[in-house]
Amino acid sequence: MVNDLSTAQKWMYLAQQQKKQRDDIDRSTHGSLRAAPVYLINKLRHEISADVFRQIKVCIETERLSWLETFVAKDGITIAVAHIVRISRELKERGQQSDGDKELVLAGLKMITSMGVTMTGIKLFLEADDGTILSKLVLCLDTTDARCKKVLYDFFALLCAVGKGARTLVADAMESFKYQTREEMKFFDLVETLKYETA
Repeated sequence: MVNDLSTAQKWMYLAQQQKKQRDDIDRSTHGSLRAAPVYLINKLRHEISADVFRQIKVCIETERLSWLETFVAKDGITIAVAHIVRISRELKERGQQSDGDKELVLAGLKMITSMGVTMTGIKLFLEADDGTILSKLVLCLDTTDARCKKVLYDFFALLCAVGKGARTLVADAMESFKYQTREEMKFFDLVETLKYETA
């Protein structure tokens, strides 16, 4: 039967069979394959959505320590931060943001900051950060979305509470933010955000 098909039909048949196999694997593993760190990192590389960020956040908060270690070791944090910052910058340049765009950035930031749920998660984040991750992540503060700012400032406050090394990374990131956004004074955005949050 397959020999009687044209080349295009054979390719379509092959694609259908591969999709059927993937669907069978997904059903047979009851989600365990979907929760594998490498699977989610590959998904993050090819499909950027709030759902993917939420799925990773749930895994960070609920899976075993080995899952988190693998996710960090395979550059999951670096890849996620690169996407979040890129999306945030694109939205800033466009000037207008839909609710879906804002939710995408917010879901990504919540996924990253979920590493702060445990001390081990914080340590793994800090070990993965050579100073560049926070320097990139801080650029997401350059937004009008107060929810994104709050999530990031809460995470930075948590990191500062960990110790001097983490405080230095946060201070360096804020200094980088000052120069990249041409802020008048260091922490100007933080002070302005706190003014409106407490009012």
